[in-house]
Amino acid sequence: MATPLVSNSAQGYTLVEVLLAASIGVIAISTIGAVFISAQRVADEKSQQLYLLQALSSTFQTIEEDIQRAGFDNYHGQSLMLDGASQVIELHNSADFGLAYYRPMSDGKNYRSVRYYLDGEKLVVCEQGASSKEGIKSRLAIASCRSMLDEKRIHITAFSMVATPLSSATASSAIYRLRLSAHTSDSLYMRTLEVDVKQRNWQ
Repeated sequence: MATPLVSNSAQGYTLVEVLLAASIGVIAISTIGAVFISAQRVADEKSQQLYLLQALSSTFQTIEEDIQRAGFDNYHGQSLMLDGASQVIELHNSADFGLAYYRPMSDGKNYRSVRYYLDGEKLVVCEQGASSKEGIKSRLAIASCRSMLDEKRIHITAFSMVATPLSSATASSAIYRLRLSAHTSDSLYMRTLEVDVKQRNWQ
C-alpha cells in the first residue's frame, strides 16, 4: 500500500523559524517600549520646566501687584506705610521688604500689611489684615507667614529687589527691579525671571 504524501504546508514551523519569529517580536516590543519611555521622559521634562516657569511667573505677578498697590489708602489723600516705616515700601535689604495698602476684603480687614523675604531656599510671604490703618503692623511684626512655592519641588537660589528713586518737587516714588532665580529639587532645570515695576502711589 502506498504511503500518502504530506504537503509542506502541513508540516508546521521549524525550531529555527519559531526562534526567528520570537526574536523579531522581542525586538519590535523592545523598540516600541524604548520609544514610549523616551517620549514619557521628554513629556516629564517638559512638564517640570513648564511647572517651574508657571510657578515663578505666578509668584512674580503676586509681588508685582502688591508693589503697585503699596501705599494705596482708598483715596484719603495719604500713602499708607508699615508701622515705623519712612517709605511706602520698606526695603530692609534687597531680599527683605515690606509694604502696606488698602484692599477691600470679605472679612473687613481691609488694611493689609505684607512682607516678602528670602529664607534659605524659600521665598516667604507674610500677610496680616486689620480693620483700621492703626492696626497696620511693622515689617517684623507681620504674622501668618508661608512659603510662596512648593519647597519640595522648587528651590530658590536668588531673590532681590533694587530700587531706582523717582522724585518731583512735591512727591517721590521708585521703580523696582525684581529678580528671582530657582531650580527644581533635582537641580536639572533652572529659571531666572526679571521685571521692572513702578510704584504707583507716590509719597
